[in-house]
Amino acid sequence: MQYTTILATTLLLVILAGCTSPANNPATPTPDTNHGLVPTPTLPLREHAIFQQYATTNGKTIQETQTFFHNNYGIAENDIFAQLPSVPATFLQDVNTLHYGNGLGTNLIPRESYLQPEFFPTFSTTGIQTWAKAPDQFPNTVGLSSTPAEQQATLASDSNGFTTTLFIGSAWGVTYYQGMAFRYTIQPAADIHLSFDPPHILAGPTFPVFTPEWMHKITVDGTIGTDVEEGTYTITIYPADAPIEVQEQWYDAHPRYVSGNGLIGPSDGLATFTLTIPARNTTN
Repeated sequence: MQYTTILATTLLLVILAGCTSPANNPATPTPDTNHGLVPTPTLPLREHAIFQQYATTNGKTIQETQTFFHNNYGIAENDIFAQLPSVPATFLQDVNTLHYGNGLGTNLIPRESYLQPEFFPTFSTTGIQTWAKAPDQFPNTVGLSSTPAEQQATLASDSNGFTTTLFIGSAWGVTYYQGMAFRYTIQPAADIHLSFDPPHILAGPTFPVFTPEWMHKITVDGTIGTDVEEGTYTITIYPADAPIEVQEQWYDAHPRYVSGNGLIGPSDGLATFTLTIPARNTTN
């Protein structure tokens, strides 16, 4: 069986985070997209002076800022990244692979790299702002992110499948655990089937501290039926409910839990694949 690797021609981080809310229920998410590439970050990381940014934004001293986060969130500044793995020696190479590799090699990027928030282009701007503008009351915020969220490929005439990689997890400022499986639509309808590895994920919070499961690497494999006509097909990925027994386990372990299903409207999606299929060579 011949397979094609989908090319990530556009690096796109889709953020669907709900507004902060002190209510008992998580806020309704609203979509916000960020296009384009950013300069490759340089080591060492973790020199963001996040508490200083809060102090500057809110006219506070560092001591007042430390007291604010201790009293309202129970954290010190060092706690924000404490649960994440150490930054690997390959980090900059892995960032370049994501940004400039056209989808090639992204499946090999290790967990130690993609769990670093600096791996994604908007952390240094909108991500850090979740601390700089932290509310007095603990927020109830949900939202999902996916990178690269727009991908495309043209299959070879003897190819009957494709594979690609997505990084799916919680958006910046999320305070809930979010569990999900995946579903997809195909336009126009065709005999194209996708499988996801892993088939479901639990994305942890990114605020007030990063949890070690906030981001996941998903391998997407597609198979194409022999009767699929040549043409261009749009495949859109959505979150779906995980099996009920899995959700029950997640909820028992994390009372601040919501299903990712329903966090994205029907006009949006976690990712979109544009697949061009030429006239098929069916003799192989």
